[in-house]
Formats: sequence, structure tokens, C-alpha cells
Amino acid sequence: MVADKSKKNRDDSKNNKGDLKKAFTIRIEQSILDNLKKASDNTRLRQATQARTYLQMSQFVVTQSNLGIEAYDRSPMGLYPKKIWGNLLENLPENKQFEIGDSLGMMILTNCGIMQIESLESKMDFLAGLGWFDIRMFPEREETNLVNYYGILAHDWPINVIHALLFRILTQHEFPSKLTVKTIQKYYGKTVDQIRSLSRQKKNADIYNTPEPLIQYIETLDGREQNYSPDCSFYIFNKLKTEG
Repeated sequence: MVADKSKKNRDDSKNNKGDLKKAFTIRIEQSILDNLKKASDNTRLRQATQARTYLQMSQFVVTQSNLGIEAYDRSPMGLYPKKIWGNLLENLPENKQFEIGDSLGMMILTNCGIMQIESLESKMDFLAGLGWFDIRMFPEREETNLVNYYGILAHDWPINVIHALLFRILTQHEFPSKLTVKTIQKYYGKTVDQIRSLSRQKKNADIYNTPEPLIQYIETLDGREQNYSPDCSFYIFNKLKTEG
């Protein structure tokens, strides 16, 4: 499976389709222009294009006059090295990882609501625009349709954080706290009917008489088996996809 690295501007809030480009002039200090040149030299973009990328960040965050960064719900934001953040999360207990993922998911939902972002594609674009995740598309041919699956780079985020965040975004509810990765792996590939049947057997203590959390997970995310491998590159979920 090969990732499609192309960016698609599908966001409801962007409204690029049919938008006319307009020019406006601002006066800024020479030192800022010098820094813009340094940035454009680094990215190998034209200075105008580089300046436009900074302006496009207004789709995701607000910069205050003191250069403080906030989300649209006034939540303070900040810049941090992804690798350090990932290492910190990896060493947290599972319940804390779920807690952080759920909190991030609620923040995403709140800001999407403020910006009138509703579709799955738009929410994933918004999530990618925040820069927290490296999100790529993985196209697959299914019968006569081309299906694009979202892949989230696994190296920076523990799977429990991703589970909680995505579950909150997709369902507006908290991820079932009693559902463990071990249980998900154990029943991977089972249908909902099979899980209901297995839950009636006492030997299956992890889902005995309580199959609902696992069923909710399958119906909402249905992560692929590779997600739980130590050498997983991208988390991919069968329910997180677009067609066309």
C-alpha cells in the first residue's frame, strides 16, 4: 500500500471552490521581510507563496497581537517538538493516554463547530492543518470504486490517544475505557454477530455479557491489524475513508 502525499483542500471552512483571489497590501518591518526571505529560502518557495502559507494558518489558529497562539475557542496553543511530545505520551499510563486523546478530540469538535466544519473530510483536513499529525491518504481499489483511507503516522502518537481522539470526533462520545488493545487484537476480524455469540461464553471474560464496547469500536473505527504491530508506520482504520 502506497501513501498518496498530495494535499486536497476539501475543508468546508476554506470554501476554495469558486473563491476569487484578492490582493491586499500591508506594511511590515524590513526585519520581518528578511525573515520571510530566510523562510522561503529554506522551503524553496517564492516569498509570496511563503507569505500565503502563513496566512492560510488562520484557517486553524488565531495569532494575537502579542504573538500568542490560540484555537478559535480561545484555547491556548503552542509550538513543540513532535518527537519529545510523542515520547512523553508513550510513557504515560493507558488511562492518561485515553484522557488526553479525548480532551484533544473535544477541542477539535468545539473548533469545528465554531467554524461550521461538518464532514469527515473537513474534520480530518482541520486535524492535519493543526500540525499535530502527519496524515496521508492510502488509495485502494475496491471492486469498481477507488477508496482513500486516512493514515496517521504512528511514530509520534500512542494508539490509545488516537483511539480516544478519533472516537470522540466521530461519535461525540468518550472511547469505551474498559476496551483494551489486547481485547481488540484478540477478536480482530470477527463480525459483530460472532462477537455477540462469543460474549455469551464465560471463557471469554474480557467481553462476557458486555460485547458493546468492542462492537462500538468496530462500527466506529475498525482499526487494521497492522495498527497493533510494534513496527506499524501508519494507523489505518477501515471506517476512516472517503470514496472517489
